[in-house]
Amino acid sequence: MVLLGATPEAASGGLPYLAVKVQLLKTGARRSLAIPQATQDQDDREIAQHVALGAARELELRGRAPEHASHPSMYPAVKYPEYRWGMSVDVDLCTGCQACVVACVAENNVPVVGKEQVAYGRDQHWLRLERWQEGKHDDPENFFLPMFCQHCEIAPCEPVCPVYAAYHTREGLNAQIYNRCVGTRYCGNNCPYHVRRFNWFNYTWPSPLDVQLNPDVTVRQLGVMEKCTMCVQRTIAGRIAPATRAAR
Repeated sequence: MVLLGATPEAASGGLPYLAVKVQLLKTGARRSLAIPQATQDQDDREIAQHVALGAARELELRGRAPEHASHPSMYPAVKYPEYRWGMSVDVDLCTGCQACVVACVAENNVPVVGKEQVAYGRDQHWLRLERWQEGKHDDPENFFLPMFCQHCEIAPCEPVCPVYAAYHTREGLNAQIYNRCVGTRYCGNNCPYHVRRFNWFNYTWPSPLDVQLNPDVTVRQLGVMEKCTMCVQRTIAGRIAPATRAAR
């Protein structure tokens, strides 16, 4: 068997291709996979909701919103006097490559816990990619749903924290104070999206991997809840930049 692998552009000075001879042999060994998502069947629960482009255009022409697009709330509208941060994902373009998951791990000093801990349901990724299938079993249609902290305006995780480690900022972020958290996990149990992670161990980055740590983000210790903070270090930088330009 000949395996051809692409290399960087010819301008880099590398070879345009590389041929390697490999031989495949059956070993008979079996290894179990750690699959955190138990099922890819939505069971008609509309977890990954979608509408066809033609149907969406027809609804737009009629001036109607898709069914279940919004629900009335008994809570008053939350006001944001200055900034209101948000993060969105174009699910039409998402292919489930999970590059965003790797970027989040690198950006926020998220530890890689290993296959055994993932099998226990103790993965630490703040962002996960869910894959759902619909249609025929032999030719299903796949839907990818990126899932992270939704930063709910009326967040169910906040009122159940006995030490007020989870709180809402004036800029719309569902923040987490790590050094105040005592690890009750009430917030994780009350999160409908299951996006909060409990840190079970003190993970380390042996040298030279410690060089990759982001100095703008703390390295958490065991016994605290972790979650997506919407890259708060970047939002702070975005808030400071206009003020700095105005001062000049």
